[in-house]
Amino acid sequence: MRSHSVMFHHFHGQGHPEGQGSISAEQFDKIIRYLSLNFNLLSSDDYSKACIDGVLGDRDICLSFDDGLLCQYEIALPVLDAWSLKAYFFLCSKPLVGGVLPIELFRYFRTVAYNDVEDFYADFFEISHRLTPENYGKAKLFCSKNIYRAEFDFYTPNDRLFRFFRDYCVDEQTYENLMFMLLEKSGLALQDIKKKLWMDRAQVRYLHNTGHSIGLHSYNHPTTVDRMGADELLAEYRDNYSNLCEVIGGEISAVAYPCGNCNVETIKIMDQLGIKIGFMANMKNLEHKSLLQMPREDHINVLAEVE
Repeated sequence: MRSHSVMFHHFHGQGHPEGQGSISAEQFDKIIRYLSLNFNLLSSDDYSKACIDGVLGDRDICLSFDDGLLCQYEIALPVLDAWSLKAYFFLCSKPLVGGVLPIELFRYFRTVAYNDVEDFYADFFEISHRLTPENYGKAKLFCSKNIYRAEFDFYTPNDRLFRFFRDYCVDEQTYENLMFMLLEKSGLALQDIKKKLWMDRAQVRYLHNTGHSIGLHSYNHPTTVDRMGADELLAEYRDNYSNLCEVIGGEISAVAYPCGNCNVETIKIMDQLGIKIGFMANMKNLEHKSLLQMPREDHINVLAEVE
């Protein structure tokens, strides 16, 4: 297997709810043990240096975390410390300036308000079919004939239908309106959710000061960042860059693209910002001809090998 990063998102325990794709500290420890026995597991600074120097070995790998989630700081970080490992933390910066990321807000909502994600999908598809029948029908038709996001083989049929509807059949405002209808019906308080989801500025600064690598992940985590206009795309990453540089008191040299979405314009922007290393969200680009398009393996696939 060619060198790559293993990416992580959600962790459960210590008050953080168990949800779709989340893992425990114990499972994380098992993954690290497996990787350390089967690969050359590097800290992020050593991985970056090997990339830039052109000496990255075929079996060199690293760990990366997306979205700046508090559960990563409270659950994963102590495990990293126990292994004396440093990792990449790719952060969206909107929560660091007082905002919320809809993608994580809505994920938390469906995790705590429903016993099973399929129950959420039933409610979401019902309201979508009722209020936007033409768009819902378009999604159903497409997903019945195509395997959307085939590279993520752990997605269920309803995972694919939900993501295709969200990303290609309705605009952002329509999708958020549908979700807020369900959220308000649940009685969950937005302010309470915000406090439980993201790291604060001091925690991000601590990661940087203790040797972890802070990287870009866009300002607001749009799910179709690759379809944005050039000016809008530049604003997403320029704001992300300036916010994070201000928080850590240093420069940023790495990026992970939201949902793995990257195009020619994105690469141009990374060059403008002085970004040296960029990570995708799948293993399709195993030859990694460009340091700005490095492959990543989802932790779910690694966990399947471990357990």
